[in-house]
Amino acid sequence: MINFNSVVKKKTEIADLHLHTNASDGELTPTQLVKLCARRNIKTIAITDHDTLAGTAEAKAAGDEFGIAVIPGIELGTNNNDREIHILGYYLDGDNTILSDYLSEVNEQRLKRTELIVESLAKHGIKVNIDKILDKAGDGTIGRPHIAKAMVEAGVVGSYQAAFNQWIGDGAPAYEKKTIQHPGELFEVIHASGGAAVLAHPGTEWKENEIRQMKRDGLDGIEIIHPRHTKRTTALLRQIAYECGLLVTGGSDFHTLKKRVDPLGKYGIEQQNVDRLTTYCENGLNA
Repeated sequence: MINFNSVVKKKTEIADLHLHTNASDGELTPTQLVKLCARRNIKTIAITDHDTLAGTAEAKAAGDEFGIAVIPGIELGTNNNDREIHILGYYLDGDNTILSDYLSEVNEQRLKRTELIVESLAKHGIKVNIDKILDKAGDGTIGRPHIAKAMVEAGVVGSYQAAFNQWIGDGAPAYEKKTIQHPGELFEVIHASGGAAVLAHPGTEWKENEIRQMKRDGLDGIEIIHPRHTKRTTALLRQIAYECGLLVTGGSDFHTLKKRVDPLGKYGIEQQNVDRLTTYCENGLNA
């Protein structure tokens, strides 16, 4: 069960509720990421790795050491009507069997998708060793970033970004779609484990009527602040959230320090909205 009292509410300018570690496709270990957040005076964070809670326990232990409140989170994804949908879940109970069974199934699907991409690459004359990809993933959830890294290491592409642009990115020759699910199924899994479901980085792709439909299906909030969102987009999403009665969150979507622009500490949400999210989950999603 989630111990809400362990999430110390500290007054800070922003909280970063969208961070990735090497438990999925991030560069840093949970401890390294927490230490970096401490150096940048980010006092409240959420670890939202793709399809896993594996980094949460380590992050919370490091958070206790460095005075950082760590919210257990996740990022789930699906493909519906040829659109990628990413859903963030917050305050999840990692011991919930519905969630753990779902994640086991998803990670089997991830492995199958990886195998299909490798087969597709081979048909185009691009040879990548599946064992090398598995090595890249380690104990974390496997995904296209690990394929891209293995492709660079094998010398079949010149860069990580080229792997996506030329071969495995959305719509590229070796691209394979994720398993198709209705977003309501993801909301149900998150709710079953006591969490709140938030639409990740919607940008301007999702219209208000679509967001209202997702709310009817169980959506609890919208990520309004993200590196890909302009100030105008953030303002529009904030207004939609207000009119629809949805929570608002925000974060840097941090993965690595190797990007040209480092977003950590520059994108986040006000503490009052973290408090609202916490209260909402404390009261069984009915606050």
